[in-house]
Amino acid sequence: MIKLNAAFRLMRFHRPLPILLILWPTYWGLFLGKTPSLKICIVFTLGVILMRAAGCIINDYFDRHFDGQITRTQNRPLANGSATPRQALGLFTLLILLAACLLFFLHPITILLAVCALALAMLYPLAKRFTHFPQLVLGLAFNFGLIMASIQVNGSPSFNLFFWYLFAVIWTLLYDTEYALMDYTDDLKTGIKSTAVFFGPRVMLFLSALSAILILMLLTQAMNWLTLSIAAFLIWQLWALKKSPQTKGLMIFNLHHWIGLAVFLLIFHS
Repeated sequence: MIKLNAAFRLMRFHRPLPILLILWPTYWGLFLGKTPSLKICIVFTLGVILMRAAGCIINDYFDRHFDGQITRTQNRPLANGSATPRQALGLFTLLILLAACLLFFLHPITILLAVCALALAMLYPLAKRFTHFPQLVLGLAFNFGLIMASIQVNGSPSFNLFFWYLFAVIWTLLYDTEYALMDYTDDLKTGIKSTAVFFGPRVMLFLSALSAILILMLLTQAMNWLTLSIAAFLIWQLWALKKSPQTKGLMIFNLHHWIGLAVFLLIFHS
């Protein structure tokens, strides 16, 4: 039987802020059009919490031979031996079964999309072995709830759905590259691939380009205090990162959920 503390850490419940990075885009999708019912909002909220926990476990399972070599991850349960791979897979299976129970409240097409979302979530931990753009795979997976939620509420896709999904993917590519800066030195030693490793000394140029794209996309939607606030944050975070990329990465990453909230308010009031 897995210890409660080890299970808690495997599911990353000791670090709840990143849940918001998945939850806000899902809420974007829920309010792109018709107003969702409270029941559907609860279903998608629970789905995000369960699938984020399951995603963390399967990521640690595939990375169990690497995490011990990375400073930031060497104390994860599978790396330090406080949980076994078999226990991790058992907990992962339980979470997937619980998430599957939520599918009874969804339309058949949303259920099909949920299967695609699970496949993407499983692909992400492996992507860092084969491509320098696992952050892009993460963006596609992290934000799939946006597509599911919008189609569940509205019945069909729309231009706004694809616009905000693209925005969310680029946004994820930005903040997860910033997150990857923390592991830059260790990733070079272990051979783990990331956008931070790929761009190397030009990573700030890459982050600047992504930030500029996000700002331009926002300005096509509106020019108000919300869009200007997001633009100001994106400019400020580039300045903060330039001074100390590897030490400021986590701090900047933990602030990005505010962008999710600001975009939600922008969509909600449009």
